[in-house]
Amino acid sequence: MKINKKDFKFGRFESDIKKKLKTYENSDIPERIFSKDFTVWKNEQEYDSLIKNRLGWLMLPLSMQEKSDEINSFVKEVKDNGFEYAVVMGMGGSSMCPEVCRDTFGVRKGFVNLFVLDSTDPQSIIDIENSIDIAKTLFIVSSKSGTTIEVDSFMRYFYAKAEEIFGAEAGSRFIAVTDPGTYLEKLSAELGFRKTFVNPADIGGRYSALSFFGLVPAALIGVDITRLLKNAEGVMNDCFENSTVKNPALAAGLMAAVLSEFGADKLTFILSEKIRSFGYWAEQLIAESTGKESKGILPVEGECTGKANSYGRDRFFVNIYLKKDKKNKKVKSLSKKKFPVLTIEMDDLYDLGGLFYFWEFATAVMGAELKINPFDEPNVKESKDNTSNVLDYFEKNKKITEQKAFRVIRRSKCSREMKMTHLIFLLRKTAK
Repeated sequence: MKINKKDFKFGRFESDIKKKLKTYENSDIPERIFSKDFTVWKNEQEYDSLIKNRLGWLMLPLSMQEKSDEINSFVKEVKDNGFEYAVVMGMGGSSMCPEVCRDTFGVRKGFVNLFVLDSTDPQSIIDIENSIDIAKTLFIVSSKSGTTIEVDSFMRYFYAKAEEIFGAEAGSRFIAVTDPGTYLEKLSAELGFRKTFVNPADIGGRYSALSFFGLVPAALIGVDITRLLKNAEGVMNDCFENSTVKNPALAAGLMAAVLSEFGADKLTFILSEKIRSFGYWAEQLIAESTGKESKGILPVEGECTGKANSYGRDRFFVNIYLKKDKKNKKVKSLSKKKFPVLTIEMDDLYDLGGLFYFWEFATAVMGAELKINPFDEPNVKESKDNTSNVLDYFEKNKKITEQKAFRVIRRSKCSREMKMTHLIFLLRKTAK
């Protein structure tokens, strides 16, 4: 995957964006990001540890290559022990990358058929249960905090099912992916989980694609994770460059931020069919990272590409396609109509590793230009706390009022999907 200067079309904002890029030419922003200088985003001392403790993703393409043999040995063990299915049980950042990898690469012959459970909708759970043979299924409990209520509920549900078959050995059908010292790490030891992958603690959930959270499920379906990481390493090396010409992720992040300040804040992804699910991951990364302090960039994915005259001037288009695919003719017309467009051509599917890293770095740059912290998640925590409070109330009083549930959902500023997930969960608890 190579992105050149010609791949950036600034449209009617050309003068303003070139002026901004020029001010960043030979800047020290990339150098400061890699040195974990929190003042790239915020000057107040209170942000020092908050930001530094969320930058572990920067060197993952290298550090996780050292873990590839461990992951691949585990995958061999799983196959040798007759597992045919795997279910990732996670929410948000813990489940997005596995879903993208499954949809993009499919399942290689001889590897494990992967399912992703990230919804508390009862029908989703039943559909997965009906699609697997529990006796031949590996359950992957993925939670950074180790206390995610939905994930814990998934685990207990399927643990009970496995216990009916394997008794005291039920834990051998489970693995955990979590941070060090969490409740989940302790629970996995108590229940005798087959393995626990302890992820670096300084990585936020939505920046964890190239960590154990994304790589373990990817390896289980037959993805060559070393090749994926090597690809990401190439993009990482470009990101060390202080030049916006040599560092396209720096240029893309600045372009998105500047455009949003001029009102073109709808970052619209146009993706080849084979990589369409990448939009799910990018949407969460960019929306949760930039949507705060009354600022934000709105990622748009999954739209059918329309004619140029069907769009307002609030659009910035990103066209990502595989080299073997035909170019989308409508993208060319968008550029002719002076819409800003970034074009990214992928050599093959393994460029996905580079794409993950590219947009993580670009999003960090967006935060720097917008003067926000792109690594915190105040509303996610708010939503979790509100949910916990309501469930505590239910446990004590054995009832829950509709008004109480509505207030919790309305106060949360998380994505619509997350709000609905919490609502469904509350209703399920009430029904019991």
